Amino acid sequence: MNKLLLIGNFVNDIILIHEDLVLQRERSFTDFLRDSQLNGRDNKPGRVTKNTALGGSVTYASLASSAFGGATSYIVSTLGTDINDSYKTMIEPKTHPTTGTINTDYIKKTDSNNTSYQLNYYNRKKNRTLLLMERGQSIGIEQCLRCLCEQQPDAISFVPIAGEIDVDLIVAVLEYIARMPTADAKPKIVAFDIQGLLRAFNEQRVTTHSREVMVERLTRIGYALKSAGVISILKAEYGEAVAIVCNDNGADTHNSSTCTATTMSTPPITPGECAYLLRSQFHFTLVSVTMGGDGGFISSGVTGEQYIPTFKPVAVMDETGCGDTFLSCTILELLHTLSGKSMIDESAIDPLDRYQLASEDIIHCLEVGSAGASFLVEQIGPNGFASRSTILDRVNNGQKQSKSIYLQQQHQHQHQHSPSLVSKDQEHQNQNNSSSSSSSTAMAGASATSSNTNKSSVEKTTTTTNETTITKPPKSTTHYS
Repeated sequence: MNKLLLIGNFVNDIILIHEDLVLQRERSFTDFLRDSQLNGRDNKPGRVTKNTALGGSVTYASLASSAFGGATSYIVSTLGTDINDSYKTMIEPKTHPTTGTINTDYIKKTDSNNTSYQLNYYNRKKNRTLLLMERGQSIGIEQCLRCLCEQQPDAISFVPIAGEIDVDLIVAVLEYIARMPTADAKPKIVAFDIQGLLRAFNEQRVTTHSREVMVERLTRIGYALKSAGVISILKAEYGEAVAIVCNDNGADTHNSSTCTATTMSTPPITPGECAYLLRSQFHFTLVSVTMGGDGGFISSGVTGEQYIPTFKPVAVMDETGCGDTFLSCTILELLHTLSGKSMIDESAIDPLDRYQLASEDIIHCLEVGSAGASFLVEQIGPNGFASRSTILDRVNNGQKQSKSIYLQQQHQHQHQHSPSLVSKDQEHQNQNNSSSSSSSTAMAGASATSSNTNKSSVEKTTTTTNETTITKPPKSTTHYS
């Protein structure tokens, strides 16, 4: 049975669904709260439905892993006294005989409150804005290293939601992995969800860190990854990727609907190019840039930039936790794929080449992740999880929801000789020649390679104002106010 180490805090979610509220993209939900005094006082517009739920990436990732089967999830977290009652019925049971197991031995209980978000859904639940109501305690390095030492997990997933994990902790874990004496003792996979590292807070407002801060953080993580020698996966929503790749000259680029040509250091770029830049500049093995119901793009040295479609669900009831489920199922299927392979070339620069993984192997694992998320949306809350066999049936026999515009972008990535899309052999040579380059040089290279982006590959959802093209990532579900 595989071992998956999940590092992040649980969340008490307060869910407000504003049934009749429709806002234009140019007007943020925070502006609306201020203007209408909606925040618990008067002038409430229309119907508001309130619910509470147990949230956080560790919730969805561990439950998805349990349903998937063949794995034990070890959760490293801090737990406050006010945790949602669902924790006792959904997480605390340690053994699931017919599927996987959730282990809570490494959760540290505290006297403080848990992280809590207020999730405001509006525009017929197509858009969501977060407000931070409470912030839980940080996770200690000792907690992580103890679990890593005692359990020797096959994979680690860093899934913070409110800054409970800092870069020092991540680097400490990666340095510990690098010192492990044998490859068999090391985790095969280390994964990251960028959201918790990107978020910043101004009282209740959830914003994002500046591009410069994120470049510094990802650069530190990237160089630690080079020494760790593991398959590394980074998942980011398209808007989150744009916030890192864009140049925020005081502009509101943390809002995924307002990234403009005049606020970028380069013209608008596609999801596939975002994935490529994040991977190549920060030394990740594989980057997945997701776009909600429109699918996503992956980038790796083996696959290049490939479009991964979604799979048609029976119904769409609740999209919360889709990214967590996608990442968890992808990791577990990749572990299953690796279990049938031995490390052939330890000296290979790309960890995927060490196992001689084919492009088809990697794309299959991402499709399993996508299909796993398609089951979650069919039910409300953390309930719609599926077993590996059920997910594989949908991969093989289900309906892919491919978007023609992204298939066209994939074709352009494969057949145009764009400076931002170099061959795998050339990329390996560049890595050898430029291992000592600084973060500022790296991002300057990102700007240079993106400056020749073909205009035909810009997203179709655009408007023109005073001859400035505004590119809007599709179906953005979360807006940072």
